[in-house]
Amino acid sequence: MNVEDKGKRGFISSSMVVSKFDNLHEVHIMSCSKLLKLTWLIYAPSLQLLAVSTCESMEEVIGDHDGAGRASVLEESSVLFSRLTTLQLEGLPKLKSICNWVLPFPSLTMMYVHSCESLTKLPFDSNTAKNSSKKIQAEQSWWEGLQWEDVTTKQSFSPFFMPSEYMDLYQVLGYGC
Repeated sequence: MNVEDKGKRGFISSSMVVSKFDNLHEVHIMSCSKLLKLTWLIYAPSLQLLAVSTCESMEEVIGDHDGAGRASVLEESSVLFSRLTTLQLEGLPKLKSICNWVLPFPSLTMMYVHSCESLTKLPFDSNTAKNSSKKIQAEQSWWEGLQWEDVTTKQSFSPFFMPSEYMDLYQVLGYGC
């Protein structure tokens, strides 16, 4: 489904969007050089895997609707990324945020970040670390440059960090090789 085309044709009703993305479990987006955001993912409550790579213009995964850095009521609900187990971000040099508010990520077990040098803050707090066991693979220099909500949050996530050099997306996700 071409989401961009649907949006141009007035694909606005949230009930229509929810019915279209309710059963969406995996999203792989590669080489979309003009893609800026993936805010439509708020309508994918069953999403388990999100892999985004080589989208040079992407600035944020989920954007705020009011332009003031605040989440809408839907975005603040516990549904957003509640089933997400794997988040892979690669080759997104302009990515500044996953979203602008803390998310619980109750099911997240694997996060892989590579070549996302503008991503300096994660949507985590110390409670996020309690929700599930996590593994965060990323470049050591990126990890050391992260800005944390507080010292407790950093300490909560440090045991999950595994420094890594470049790994092929499909190796990370467990597909072959």
